[in-house]
Amino acid sequence: MSEATRYVLLYDLGENYPAAREHFPAHRARYQEFMRRGVLLSLGPFTGSEGAMAIFTSREAAEEFAGDDPFVLNSVVGKWHIREWREATASHWHDLAPELHPEPYVFAVVPEVPGGIAPFAVIREDEGLTVVLLRADADRAGLRYDYVAARISLRLASDLAAVGLTAAVSRVLASAGISCNVIAGAAHDHFLTDWDRREQALALLASL
Repeated sequence: MSEATRYVLLYDLGENYPAAREHFPAHRARYQEFMRRGVLLSLGPFTGSEGAMAIFTSREAAEEFAGDDPFVLNSVVGKWHIREWREATASHWHDLAPELHPEPYVFAVVPEVPGGIAPFAVIREDEGLTVVLLRADADRAGLRYDYVAARISLRLASDLAAVGLTAAVSRVLASAGISCNVIAGAAHDHFLTDWDRREQALALLASL
């Protein structure tokens, strides 16, 4: 069992709660900004109109968020406070040491691996051959692709028989709405995530 310290921001409803719909677009823009930064992991209302909560990686981030949240500024939220929470997980990994590679990667379907190209990965399926390679190499070879990914490698040595590491990584990225495609090697695990949100994904994995 391992633990990670999180900070839970708790909101009580304010006197201007009926105006929540009016101020929601600005509130949403603020929480999306904090999610992009990788400091806001999850948030949402309680059932029964009894307030809301949000989970942050640091107390400073939670205080910063609440300080200028349009819901707070416009009395949609009344009182708020922060509680420290120790999130217990079944994982036994410490310091995953995620490393973000500087260049973007893409997935391309090909009849065979093009000459002069050294793909990062080759996946053979009944439907065809997929290569995962640098976008620059795909462009030089004239290959078609859609999804552009950042490659984050865990420098923690892989154990192919280990249980839960992929699930733990996928969970924290999914909670922030970040796509995740996993390729496991004998030495390390590699996660291909949304290129535009690579810094946030890296920060989230570093927080595990």
